Amino acid sequence: MATVRTKNGKLFIDYRVNGKRKREFLKLEDTRENRKKAEIVKKQIEYESSAGIFKERIGRVDRKHKLLQDAYQEFIANNPNRKQSTIIGYDNAFEKFLGYAGNIKVKEVDKDLFKAFESHLRTEIIPVKKKPLSDNTIGTYFHRLKIMFKYFIEQDYISENPVPKKEVKPKEIRVLSDKEILTLLEKIKNTDKKHLIETKHQHYKLIVMLLMTGLRITELINLTFDDIDFKENLIRVRNEKKDRIDYLPLYEELKIFILQEWKERTGRLFNYKSKESLKFFRRFLEKEKMQGFSFHTFRKTFITKLINSGLSVFDVMTLARHKDIRTTLRHYTAAELHRIGKEISFKSNLGTILGTKTENELKLLKFK
Repeated sequence: MATVRTKNGKLFIDYRVNGKRKREFLKLEDTRENRKKAEIVKKQIEYESSAGIFKERIGRVDRKHKLLQDAYQEFIANNPNRKQSTIIGYDNAFEKFLGYAGNIKVKEVDKDLFKAFESHLRTEIIPVKKKPLSDNTIGTYFHRLKIMFKYFIEQDYISENPVPKKEVKPKEIRVLSDKEILTLLEKIKNTDKKHLIETKHQHYKLIVMLLMTGLRITELINLTFDDIDFKENLIRVRNEKKDRIDYLPLYEELKIFILQEWKERTGRLFNYKSKESLKFFRRFLEKEKMQGFSFHTFRKTFITKLINSGLSVFDVMTLARHKDIRTTLRHYTAAELHRIGKEISFKSNLGTILGTKTENELKLLKFK
C-alpha cells in the first residue's frame, strides 16, 4: 500500500515495489487541498502496482530523476561498437562538464548552465602550453556534449538540447612535398647497423604503402594478403571509421611494389601489433624536427596527389572513401577549385544547353 507523507513541508508518496521502498516527490505544499491531490496520485500508484504496470511508473520516475553520471554511462553502453579513441573523446568532454556542473539531474541542465560552462573553459589554462583552451578545443567539447544530450532527449530525460552549436574550424592540411618524401624514405630505410636492416626496411615498406594507398594506419597494419585480389586487381579494406568494407584499385605500380617487396604472401603484410607499437615514427619525427606531421600526413599527401593529377572530385572522394564531399573539398586549394570551374565550362555542354554560349536559347528554357 502507498502512503502520503511529508518532508520539509512538501508532500510525497511512500510505497514499496517487490519489497523495495520507493518515493515519488510531488513538490506540493502540505495543505488540505494538496492532500486531496496527493490522495489521487496515491490511488493511481496503488492501482498500477496491483495491475502489474508499476514498471512503467518506475521508468517515468527514473527518467525524471536521472543523474548525469548514470545517463552518461547509459549513453556509452548504448553503442558498444564505438572505437576506444571515440570513447576517450566523449570521456574528456563529459568529465570537463561534470567537474563544473556536478552530478546533477539531467533535467536541471539548461542553456544558462552551458553559457557559464563556456565562460569557465575560456579561463582555463593548459599547464604544459601555459595558454588557454583554443576555440576548436571548446568547440569539440560542445560538439560531443551535444551528441550526448541528443541521446538524453531520445530517452525522455530532457525535452530540448541545451548545448549550443559551436563551429570547429578545420585544421590546416599538412602534406609532404616530393623532396620531403624522398628525403624521408631515404632516412627511414638507411642504417649502418646490420641487425637493424630488416627492421628499417619494414618501416620503409610501411611508409611507401601509406603513400601509395592513402590507407589509415590501423587499416594498413590490419591488411592481409587475403584482402588483396591480384586477379581482379582490388584491395578489400576494413574501414576503421565506419563499420563497412571498402574496395580500392590495385593499380599497376602498387601491384608491382607489393609483388617485389613480399616474397611470402600469407597472413598480414605487417607484423606490428597495433598503432601504439609504431613508436619508431614518433622518434624519427623528433630526431628530424618535423613538427605537425603524423601517419595521417601520408593519407593527406595521397589525396592531394590525386587532386593534382587532375582526377575528378568524385573520383578523389571515392578513393579517399570520404562520406561527405566537403571533407574531400577541404584538400582543394582555391586555385584547384578555379581549375575545376574552368573544366566545367570547357568540358561539359551545359553552357550550350542553357544558351549561354550562343544567343539562341532553347525554347524550353524561355519563361517569357
